[in-house]
This record gives sequence, structure tokens and C-alpha cells, in this order.
Amino acid sequence: MTDFNFFRDGGNGILKVPTIGPYLPCTMKQLATVVMVEYSPPYEMGAIIQRSQRFLDDSMPEIITASIGEELYTRIRQLEGRAYMIGARYDEPPGVFTSQRIQRSHSDLSANAVIDLVYTLEARYRPSSAFLCSENTLREVRRLQDADGRFLYQDSLAPGVPARLIGYPCYTDPDAPDRQLMFGDFREGYRIDAQPYFTILRDPFSQKPHVLFHATHKTGGKVENDEALKILEWNNAS
Repeated sequence: MTDFNFFRDGGNGILKVPTIGPYLPCTMKQLATVVMVEYSPPYEMGAIIQRSQRFLDDSMPEIITASIGEELYTRIRQLEGRAYMIGARYDEPPGVFTSQRIQRSHSDLSANAVIDLVYTLEARYRPSSAFLCSENTLREVRRLQDADGRFLYQDSLAPGVPARLIGYPCYTDPDAPDRQLMFGDFREGYRIDAQPYFTILRDPFSQKPHVLFHATHKTGGKVENDEALKILEWNNAS
């Protein structure tokens, strides 16, 4: 069980939790440039959970801390991960796949189309580039073969080492749209601003005998350099 080291802010019942610890992987947090900022980023992601008063009375403090912190943290990370991928609403960061700034190629999915995608990117960005797509998209992409019958996709050979697509790292994300394959230098192309903590407000009154915990985290995301990212989009089923 993880201790998230809650600390009170001003004694007003608001808790601030450092944004460290276990949470569902967020692919864009792995790939993009992430900057922890003290100013207030433009978007606020929120989640609410409840616990019974009996649980709070009977459980050890570290269990309460871990239970509440991990669940809220995971929920907010899920919302943020989706937004960084396909955010399109006014109240969430614009997603990398929904950006109108990134050049898109429309073609049937083929080995040549994937190779062409790589070479639409300027040479200076390619050494640090990777592919990004959904699991459904990967299922189509990994069937592709070159003229000699060799598969373009190579599975990972060790834990923590990404698979390869024509020699470049290939990542998947559950929130990426289907039949779109992105290639580029994500650290150069997309920037995430995030406060180094999220805030939890305890509400013992609204849902008696339960206690509500409202968590918020301020973040922002945007395409910083549209020349560093390219997208291949297709409609045919391979």
C-alpha cells in the first residue's frame, strides 16, 4: 500500500497530494515534454469518490490515504490521458490526434504508406521519433509485410523495451483513435503543463452517512511543433 503523504493546506480541510506514485500508464506522459509548473494551467480535471464514515473511523490512516489517493489519482489520470489523445471540448486540453495543425496523409493501409509516413517527417526529427496508435490499429499494422515477405512490426524482446515498426519504437494507447497511425518526435511536438500536486476537498455533508472526496488537478496540453508530428489515416480494412 502506497503512502501518498497527504498534507493539509492552511487547515481548511483541503489536502494537496504530490503527483507521484502508481497510476495507470499515460502514453503521452511517457512520450511528450512534461513540465511541472507552479502557475495555474488552463484546464482542471476532476473526480469524486465516496467512502463510508465507518471505513474512515475503523481503518488505519495509511490505508485511508492509499485507498483514497490511488483511486482519485487513477481516475484523474484516465481523464487526462484521454484528453491528451483526443481532447476536443472547451474544458479539456486539446488532444494530439484532434489537432488541426498536424499534417494528415489519407491512403489505404500498406507497407508503402507507412514508409511514406516516415519520410514525410523532416530528417532532423526522425532519430527521436516513434509510432503511436490504438490496439485495434496495431492489429492491422502488424500484418504488413515488405516485398520480401518480412513483417514490418517486431515484438518487444525484453520488458520495458518498446516494440518496433520499421525500426522505430511503437507505442499503443487505449484512447488513440482507430485507423490512425501517428509518427514523430513527441517531445518536440507536444507539451504537457501540469501542477506538481492535485487537490482533494473532503465533503462530509452532501451524502451522509458517506463522505465525498473531490479531487482536482490543473493541467494543459498542446501541439508545440506541428512539423514534428505526422498522421496516416485510412478507411480500408486490412
